[in-house]
This record gives sequence, C-alpha cells and structure tokens, in this order.
Amino acid sequence: MHFTAGSRFGGYEVIALVAIGGMGEVYRARDTRLGRDVALKLLPEIAIGDPERQARFEREARAIAALSHPNIVGIHSFGLENGIAYAVIEWLEGRTLRQELAQGPLPAQRVLDLGAQIALGLAAAHDKGVTHRDVKPENVFITSDGVVKLLDFGLARIASDALAGFTEETGAHPMTGAGMVLGTLGYMSPEQVSGSGVDHRSDVFSLGVVLFEMLTGHLAFRRPSAVETLSATLTEGPPPIAIFTSDVPVSLERIVMRCLEKSAGERFQSARDLAFALSQVTTPTRVLPAETAPEIQAGINHWWFVAAVTGIVAVWLALAFVPRYLSAATPRQEPLVTFAIVPPPDTTLANVPSRMLAISPDGSRLVFAVTKGGRRELWIRSLASTKAEPLPGTEDATEPFWSPDGQHVGFFADSKLKRVSVDGATSMTLCDAPLEARGGTWSSEGQIVFADGYRGLSRVAAIGGVPTRVIPDGDAKHQSVSWPQFLPDGRHFLYLRHESAGIEMGATAYLGTLDGAGDRELVSGVFNALFVAPDRILFTAATGIRLQRVDLERGQLSGEIDEFSADIDRHLGHAALSVSRSGTLAYAAARARDHRLVWVDRNGHETGVVATDDGWRDIALSPDGSRVAVQRIVPEANDIWTIDLARGVPSRFTFSPDVDDDPVWSPDGRAIAFSSVRDGIPGIYQQHVSGVGDAELLFTNHTYIRPTTWSPDDRFLLFEQTNPTSASDVWVLPLQGDHTPHPYLATPYSESDAHFSPDGKWVAYTSDESGRPEVYVQHFPDPGDKVQISTLGGGSPRWSPDGHELYFLSINRQLTAVPISLTNRFHVGLPTRLFDTSVGLGANRYAPSHDGKRFLLSVGIDDSSAAQIVVVLNWADHVTSIERPR
Repeated sequence: MHFTAGSRFGGYEVIALVAIGGMGEVYRARDTRLGRDVALKLLPEIAIGDPERQARFEREARAIAALSHPNIVGIHSFGLENGIAYAVIEWLEGRTLRQELAQGPLPAQRVLDLGAQIALGLAAAHDKGVTHRDVKPENVFITSDGVVKLLDFGLARIASDALAGFTEETGAHPMTGAGMVLGTLGYMSPEQVSGSGVDHRSDVFSLGVVLFEMLTGHLAFRRPSAVETLSATLTEGPPPIAIFTSDVPVSLERIVMRCLEKSAGERFQSARDLAFALSQVTTPTRVLPAETAPEIQAGINHWWFVAAVTGIVAVWLALAFVPRYLSAATPRQEPLVTFAIVPPPDTTLANVPSRMLAISPDGSRLVFAVTKGGRRELWIRSLASTKAEPLPGTEDATEPFWSPDGQHVGFFADSKLKRVSVDGATSMTLCDAPLEARGGTWSSEGQIVFADGYRGLSRVAAIGGVPTRVIPDGDAKHQSVSWPQFLPDGRHFLYLRHESAGIEMGATAYLGTLDGAGDRELVSGVFNALFVAPDRILFTAATGIRLQRVDLERGQLSGEIDEFSADIDRHLGHAALSVSRSGTLAYAAARARDHRLVWVDRNGHETGVVATDDGWRDIALSPDGSRVAVQRIVPEANDIWTIDLARGVPSRFTFSPDVDDDPVWSPDGRAIAFSSVRDGIPGIYQQHVSGVGDAELLFTNHTYIRPTTWSPDDRFLLFEQTNPTSASDVWVLPLQGDHTPHPYLATPYSESDAHFSPDGKWVAYTSDESGRPEVYVQHFPDPGDKVQISTLGGGSPRWSPDGHELYFLSINRQLTAVPISLTNRFHVGLPTRLFDTSVGLGANRYAPSHDGKRFLLSVGIDDSSAAQIVVVLNWADHVTSIERPR
C-alpha cells in the first residue's frame, strides 16, 4: 500500500513519500482543511493484522498526545481510515541527528546545545509519566531553526491509565532480534538489557550514549557482535572520551560519564537536572585552568615561598626561551633557569625504590608520588601555580606516566594497571599488572607498553583489555627490562635492559618495536633513556645527563656527546628523571643516604648508635643477639654486611656485583640465607657466617623471591614468591630431603613477610585480604583457622624471642605490641602502642632485642626539607661536549 503524489487520504493530500520502515510509512501531506503541511504516518499494510504492532502504533500516538513541549514533536490527530491506522504529526523541516552525525563528531558547544534540548524534551515526557525507551540519533530531529524534536514514542512506557490493558512487550523488534527486550542495540540501558524495571533514568543512560557518540563519533559500548555489545552494556565502563578527542571540556566528560553509570541511582536523577548541568558548561577547552597563587602570608614556609616566586618567574621565562636544539634559528645562548618544587606540607617524596615523577608532554604540569600518613599517593601540580593537589584514586600508586594529550595519568596499584583523568573525575582499571611494575608508556595510537622486571614487556589498549607480550631479544637470558618510552611514531620505543635486576652500575638502553623484531642496542652503563625531539636521546650516566643524536632508521647513536651536570637521585639501575616534548627537564635531587642503625627503648628513646655510615637497610639480629646482618647500599654494590654489636665493627659478608638482600639467620647462627639475582636469575642462597667458601644456591625461580624466616628446628625456610594471578604468596622450602618447595599460603590476595614463632608452631604474616594490609597468625605446617592481630591496618610482624609478644607496625608506622600466649592454645591480648617510628619502606626495618626491652631500628633521617624536585629550563644551551669513548 503506497500513495503517490496527489493521492487523497481522508482530508489529506499526499505530496511525497518521505520514509518507510517496519513500523510505518511517512508521507508529507497537505491538510486541505487547515492549509498546512503535515507528516502523515500510516501503519504498514503488513502490520494491519498484527495486534502487537497496532498496539505500539497506538501507544506512540497516545504518548505524543499526552505531551506538549517545544522539544517533542506534536501530533494533530489519530484514527482509522478504511481500516488503516494513521497519525497526523507536525511537519518538520531539517534533518535527523543521525544525518548530522554522518559528517563526523560535533563540536562540544553544539553537543551542549542539542543535548540540553533533548534532555528538556525528555524531562517534559517524564513529568507526564512517559519513558521514551528508544533514545537514539534516528529519533532526534533538528529543525532548520536549530530546535530539537524528539520522535518515535512507539516503545514508550506510560505510567497512567492511557494504556490500560496493554502489557510490557518482550517480543520481536527489528532492531533487537526475536526474544530480546525492546530497545535499540547499543543505546539500551543496563536495565533494558537485563529486563529489569525501567524508569525515566533509563532514558538518561541512553542520552548519555547519544552524547558520547556526538562527541566522539563512536558508540560507547559497540562491540563486534550483538552478544558482546549487550555484555559490555551490562559490565564494562565506557572508554574515556579523551581517547578520541582532546577538545571536550572536562566538566562535559564528567556529565557524560555520570549518565553512563551502570546503577540508575548513580546517574542524574532527572533529565531536568541533566539539562541544567549541560547548560552550565561554558569552558571551551579540556585543559585545566591554571591555579592562581595564594596570598603569601607572613608565616609561610620558607621553601614554599622560594618555590612559589622562582616557579612563577621560571614559567614566564619558559614562554620566551626554547632549548637551542629545538630551534636552529636561535643562535644566542639562553639563560639557564632552575627552580625547586618541595613536597606539600605533611608529605615527603615517595621512594620505592627511587623518587617517582613525570612531567606532562607539554611541560605544563608535574605528577609525583608522595607519602602522607604512611600511605603513598600521587599529587599533581601546574608549573604556573604554587599549589599541588592530590590525584583521587591513586592510593599506593607507583610509576606514573602521562597520556599523549596530557589529560590522563597512567599508574600501577594493587597489581593493576590503571588510569585517571587529571581532575580525578574519571578513572578505570585497564588490566592486571605485575606486582613489581617498572614503568609504562602511552602512545599516540592508544597503546600502552609496560614492564615487569622479570617477565619482559607487555602491551594493552589504553581503553583496557587483555595484555599481550612484547618479547625483546635476550628474554631467554632472563635479563630484566624496565622503563619503556614511546617515540613519536607510536611504533618504536626505548627501554632499559639489565644483566642483573638490581645492579647499581647501570643498564643498557635499547630501541625496540611493537612487533618485537629488530631491537637494537644503543648505549650501556646508563640509568635512564629518554627521547628528546627532534632526534636526540637523553640518558643518565654516573656523572650527569648526556645527550646524543640517534639515527632511528639505522638504530644507532651518532655524533658528539653533550653532557649537563645534574645530581639526580638514582637507585637500582633507575634515575628519577623526566623530560617534556618541549625540553623542560624535571628530576628528583639526589638524596642523602638516609638510614642509620640505632637502639631505642620501649618508649622510642634512643639508647645507643650501632652505625652512622650511609646506606644501611634490611636488618636481622643473630639468634644470640651478638651480631646483626644488614644490607648496605652504596653506589657500586648492594651487599650484606655483619656488625659485631659488642665492638661496633662492620664486616662485609657478600661480594657479588649483583644485589644481595633479605638476610635471614639459621637457628644456630652459623649461616645466613639471603636473596640475590645472580646471572640474571632470582634465587635464594646460603653462606657460612664466616664468609669462607662460595654461597650455596638453595632455590631459584624466574620471579621475585625473598626468604623471610628460618624454622627453629632447622627444617624449613619460608619465602615470598610473586604470582601473576595471586600477587605474593608464602612458600615453604624444605632444607632436608628433596628440597622441593610447596605453597603454605597461596590465595587470590597478597601474603608476605611471614615469620615463625619461637616454638615453630605458628606463623605471623601480612595479608591484604580485607582490602588493606593486616597482620594474621596461622598454625604451621597446616594453616587451619587464622587469627587477626591488627585491626586498623598493619604489617611487618615480629615475635619477641620468648614468644610472649608479637610486634607490628601500624599503617601510620607506630610500633605496636600484642601480648601472646603459646601454651595449650593460641591466645591474643590487647594491643599497646609503644612509639612512633621513622623506619623507611621495606620489610626488615626493625628487630626486637632478646629481653624485649629495646629495639634495633634502621631509622630514616628526617630529610623532608631537603627532598625536592628540580625543574630546569634551557639546560640544552649549557651542555658541554665530551670525548666519545673509544
């Protein structure tokens, strides 16, 4: 049944067929009685005998008739003519939103205007108890005057008596397929997909999908198949808008993401509120406004004052000065500009193992890790401001890195790779990541490459997914790889390769590719390698920063080497250094060796000094209390030393060029077990306390392992071992028989720092199964029921030698003592907080004496006033050429 131009239908003269589809034919017609053009919508002939389609047709007419709003298409009449159901709707000149989107994404201001109108139209419908249930670009019409009109209320749900007798449909629909709830694939809310109760907030979700598509040109949840699309709607978050465009105000992105919350209760609770929120967005760009400097009060901290004044001056100078190698047309030497940024009040720069910082690609902002109240988090600061702000959702974060547009920060936390927007409004988990991640990099093509020190490099999409390996040459040799950095082409990247995972003598920088083929060695003995546009590599050597031209086609360095003197903090083969695309340099100033060994009483008062030389770290008291085994970190070696406590005389115990750590005494005091990464392979070794003879390898594995405790009966050694699926587990290494290790505590959570009780029947350890670290005790060798010792967070449990107390460090680093009874059955008393400590990060920072009256601490020197980040401008104009090594 088709009408041609000039045909009559009731009181209407057909002008032309406009559209035809499964739910109707639409004609432009002339109302001969009123002399106006109308849209004449007829139920198709095939549907005349279909009660369901007739009910939908009538529902649409009733829904529109119940509404009267400038943003909703109007209906003039409805009825039957010669057995044909028809509706007469106002005629509109213009085009649908779908037709407008065919030209690509819309400007943010256009989206704000259209989105607010759509929301107002929905609000009017919701006020009348009408839920549209099919909001999509095809059902949004934009008149030639720019007025939005909502179309097609055929799926509408009306909460009134207007449709008495009608029931909710679950039958077929052309857009969804048989047996699925009504709606359009990709635009349905989670409630529609799951078939649960739908109200007006479902339309808010669908409008969020439309807004997302208007801004990006992509559907938020579109997947290759219908099943995957429905699953994504139910379970997955939308990708950040910044992946597709950088020209969207942060506040608008926040509005869209709130519309797309899975839970209806987390969305805007009315379309009217959504319309108001859209109308209030006026910022024309996503870039965060620079913070203005607060008034400098008379009592302001001296360091903040210096940083504020110098920082503001430096930023102004930065606008005028460009590094010489970025502009060959500027022959004169620009002045060197250097200023310091100190950590915010009540915080210190985090150190795990080196200071962590990253400057944004445009050089305008800095993100860095601090420790506050015993917890680590990321802070962000504009270089044009004197104020830094915490970045929400970055608790326990490590290794921050920037997105290419500078609007997001990637980082690692909780054995996951995560990302967060610079205002903290949007965040998401991308994939599982190693417990000991060693840096990540984000390409302009939307790929992230990240490093696991022992497992090589992996890549994942910046919107999340399953990571895949990028295997570098030499992986079979178990070399450690770390700190990748993409080059501008998005295919090549730099990374470091260490012959030993923690060697202090530096690493070898390589040029790699995403396909893992043709990796080329560039330079060895460096602590960092960064690309500086247009064609240079910046690397950190023992004496400072060096710069050399790189031939990317041939994969090799060439030309003279320039050097710039800078005292940069470095540790375990890595320098805390970052450089922007514009050449602005930021680095953490080298820290003074910040640990000494002291005795303190139960009130925390110092009663004696064991060692004041620098670099003392992990400590373990001998069974008789006469000696202490200590890791000592110095520039050329990380070895284990022993100190005679009676005479205060230190002696070097290990002499490996690799990192030796985690000393554990045998119960008879004749041997020390320790961890080491020798020949690139992590292992547990033991050596006679005299140091005579070679160290004996007890166990090796190609993952992080460290011994923690030796059983009193000399039969077992407990050690930690990382696991990609369960973080850190506690294993048992038998020292008799076949020496085959087996798990003691292996759960989806992280268990660590396990220690035998003096009778060998119990093990105290730390676990994050509650969502934060807590101390627990379980029976050995069969764990059985566990007893939780700490209640507000804790770690580093240690037994008193007589077994009458168990000590641990609270989250805010207070040393706490808990009475313990090991007779008959395990009994726990009330905890007592002894004193605040200043022990550094690490597993073995304190040890109780044999009488329980004092503690040996590796105390961190309070250097918070000295710890700082240095920002340098125009440094490349002040390099000096050095002779190339032959």
